[in-house]
Amino acid sequence: MQKPIVTGLLLATALSLNIFLFAPATIYFGNSAEFVTPIGQLISWWALPAIATLLLVITVGMILPARAYRHYLIVIASLSLLVWLQGNVLAWNYGLLDGRNIDWDARVWRGWVDGSIWVVVIVTGVVFCRRLYRPVLQAVGLLFLVQLVQLGFDGFNHRQQALSTAAGLDQGQTIKPLAAFSPHQNVLHIVLDGFQSDFFDQLIQHPQIGENYRNAFSGFTFYREMLGVFPFTRFAVPAFLSGKIYTNEQSKDEFIRDSIAENSILSAAGVAGMELDLASVEYWSPLYGSAGYENRYVIPEGGHGSAFEFRVANTAKLIDLALFRVAPHFLKKEVYNQQRWLVSPLLMDTEYLQFHYFSHTQFINEIIENMGSSRAAPTYKYFHVMNTHNPMVVDSDCHYAGGALQTNRATLLMQSKCTLDTVVKLLDRMKQLGIYESSLIVFHGDHGGWVPHRGYQPQKVNDQQEVPYWAVSLGSPLLIIKPPSASGPMVTSDQLVSLSDFADTIADLMNWPQKFNGQSIFQQQNEGLRTRYFYNYYWQKDAWETDYAGPIQEFEITGKHYESVWFPKRVFDPPG
Repeated sequence: MQKPIVTGLLLATALSLNIFLFAPATIYFGNSAEFVTPIGQLISWWALPAIATLLLVITVGMILPARAYRHYLIVIASLSLLVWLQGNVLAWNYGLLDGRNIDWDARVWRGWVDGSIWVVVIVTGVVFCRRLYRPVLQAVGLLFLVQLVQLGFDGFNHRQQALSTAAGLDQGQTIKPLAAFSPHQNVLHIVLDGFQSDFFDQLIQHPQIGENYRNAFSGFTFYREMLGVFPFTRFAVPAFLSGKIYTNEQSKDEFIRDSIAENSILSAAGVAGMELDLASVEYWSPLYGSAGYENRYVIPEGGHGSAFEFRVANTAKLIDLALFRVAPHFLKKEVYNQQRWLVSPLLMDTEYLQFHYFSHTQFINEIIENMGSSRAAPTYKYFHVMNTHNPMVVDSDCHYAGGALQTNRATLLMQSKCTLDTVVKLLDRMKQLGIYESSLIVFHGDHGGWVPHRGYQPQKVNDQQEVPYWAVSLGSPLLIIKPPSASGPMVTSDQLVSLSDFADTIADLMNWPQKFNGQSIFQQQNEGLRTRYFYNYYWQKDAWETDYAGPIQEFEITGKHYESVWFPKRVFDPPG
């Protein structure tokens, strides 16, 4: 009996491309803003594991005897169908893959569903090989053609976006101008993503180290009762940069880009004649850049941000995400690999650099090492860093813990302390250069962390409607500000402030004429209880692909947000 070698080659090609072309391309086109490297350059690297899979499948087929070859082919065909089914139909919601632990035991039923389907499809194909051989192969061929057409359609629709990313990005020389300050006027604005306010409060009140922190932040005011605006970064950023609230009336990225470009504190800096320096992760870089800039830097995951290093990081990330997407539940746990992922550690020079804490701490240290004060023009430096964001990966000495830790108050406190230690080094360097006192310096979170606020009183907060504890936590971002020329001991304020007032506060301190949608916290009356608003919504598994968010619930809060009633008000639904 002769082996149908050509059929085997075609089926092997379909399986390998399903995993290493169609799956990563679908993820890329749905999240293209997150990747610096254009898809054309990534495809050539995806080809390597695709060819390896192809050769493996062909080699095994050549070794098998002819009588078993057709059964082998129907197994390969079944796997190709199952990979598509798992990635597109059995696409379970595992939440935002931002480093949080996944409770695999709570979702074990998904494993039995996935496993049963995979076993039934493969066994049925083998047992009824003679009857199903031709229709199964035809189904694989038809599905392959549909995916090929879909790939072409997506590529055409996203051609501008895919090709307009920084194909020639090489940032090796960008750190030095980014670290250059003016000797006379600077704004240093650092977003510490996920830094929760009550952890800063806990650290500055610590009996052994609290006084050192308070001394390091001389001239600063810490706003202990800060209330955020949104639970997640995506809408929190335009809220604090422009005062605008997202209400599902415009597509998400269009709203963010317009808010930053048209009337934000970043665009106001340019109007005031300040040179704007930007640093952030890949997704935010072009959005922030829409305000105009002098220097822009994408903080790399390891290395110094060369085009090659970004290509490696983007390739590893997409292959990991593709494997996670197409693997059945029980194998997903192995791909996720306790948040270290499967492929990323293999392609990184140092395994732990893939975690944001280490790569972003490295970025701040490079700013410290290269800092100077010879810039002729006044500067506005806006750095968005992820040191305190999930996952928790440091021990008490700020060294790599060997993997991701459970996120709780103890681990988040350790990582917050380590982040604060790095920030203090930055401030010390500014003091040495003589630019600390004259500068406006502000550190704040975009939201808090994922652990309960230490003052959280659920029985009071939930008087009107069930409010998840994490909404209160995420509504608790850090805010500390040092106005120009401010000095003296650090002050802790119990003023009820909102992150939506941030842009007006900076404009007020800098004497800029622009008005946003809030009120400077330095112009607010401190008498009585202030009513503030928080806009809560739930993350959805297609959040990056959809043009709009899910329903956004507005809450009205009078008093401290962790011990006062959250009154439900308006709901902003997506169109339709």
